[in-house]
Amino acid sequence: MTSDGVKGGLGPAVLRGLRSAGSREALVHENRRLSGDQVLAAVSAGVAGLIARGVRSGDPIACLYGTHPESPIARLAALMLGCPFVHLLPAVPVRVAAETMREMGVRVLLHESTMAETAGELLAECPVPVHARLGYETGDLFAAGPAPAIAPVRVGPEVVSSVTFSTGTTSLPKAVAYSHRAESAQLMTAKSVYGRGPWRYLLLPGDHLPNQITLWTLATGGTAILTDDAGPERFVRLANGERVTHAELPTSALYDLADHLAATGVRFDRRLRSLAYGGEAAVPVRLARAAELLAPVLLHCYGSTEAGLITALPAAAHARAALLASVGFRAPGVEVRVCDQDGVPLPAGAAGEVWTRSPQVMTGYVGDSERTAGKLRGGWLRTGDLGRLDADDYLFLLGRLESLS
Repeated sequence: MTSDGVKGGLGPAVLRGLRSAGSREALVHENRRLSGDQVLAAVSAGVAGLIARGVRSGDPIACLYGTHPESPIARLAALMLGCPFVHLLPAVPVRVAAETMREMGVRVLLHESTMAETAGELLAECPVPVHARLGYETGDLFAAGPAPAIAPVRVGPEVVSSVTFSTGTTSLPKAVAYSHRAESAQLMTAKSVYGRGPWRYLLLPGDHLPNQITLWTLATGGTAILTDDAGPERFVRLANGERVTHAELPTSALYDLADHLAATGVRFDRRLRSLAYGGEAAVPVRLARAAELLAPVLLHCYGSTEAGLITALPAAAHARAALLASVGFRAPGVEVRVCDQDGVPLPAGAAGEVWTRSPQVMTGYVGDSERTAGKLRGGWLRTGDLGRLDADDYLFLLGRLESLS
């Protein structure tokens, strides 16, 4: 194990977790329940299916990623082969996806069964020699069934492991590349912040983060519970029925959840240890209402696609009213500073741009060296967020720099 990651990297860590799970549930989606052994068999079948189609180690693979178990299974197959994996999320326009595929030299396009139409549009924009549906029928990637176990291909820590997309709040989504080292560091940081495993993690559909948390959960030997959608009532019912220990939702959904709990008197059972939220600025008055009901389990996480996890506000800090507007204290292994327009660090209390440095940070933007150079400075990443640090190094966000220009 290196100082900034886990032994062998993300892929081997997930394999160890799946072997530890064995006959226990590893992936749950609606009425489907796959054990660790079944997921390992599907990964093996996926590797065999790719090899049979002429895919070699290092060949970039793109995947129209959805909410079904086959998407993370495909990602694991790519990790086993040492193939960079491009997450094509539902919100990514076809034109942007095609440009990224060309830049990465993608040779393979995979897609969930619900995304056949989009796959056709994408292949018209960017033809590739290999394409397959993530399914088990004749011609599908997993059709051949289980194959002999294959050891992960060894790759260098700085080699690109995956490409995902920023949320595109101020522009079109941007393709963000992670190295194997960065993904290993992200897993290590997540374990430090979310706590001991194995987790039973309830995940709502979203951008890149739920996909990563799925893999992190499997690496703990735990169970990722995937759902297509869940309003407050169903969210509580799923959490209690599935004996969930961890869950995550956007900040606005946390407010709706708190309103539902207050109106109905329904509560989570005692198995829930962590209810993480983030993705948008908190409103202290509404967060205080949520904290009255959920303070023992609340965890506010702040990060970005480019930076990984930056800060966290743990449950105990939610009891301090002055910290409800904060996004927390820097995560283990992360450095945070607030800088002026020239990159000079500012003292506590002064407002400026939030900069961060950690092994989790992206390699850069795919095909955009100029934008990468503007974002990464001497190992530090400029978040584009305006903020301030208090005397105890708790971070408070004040807006986006782009919105102030």
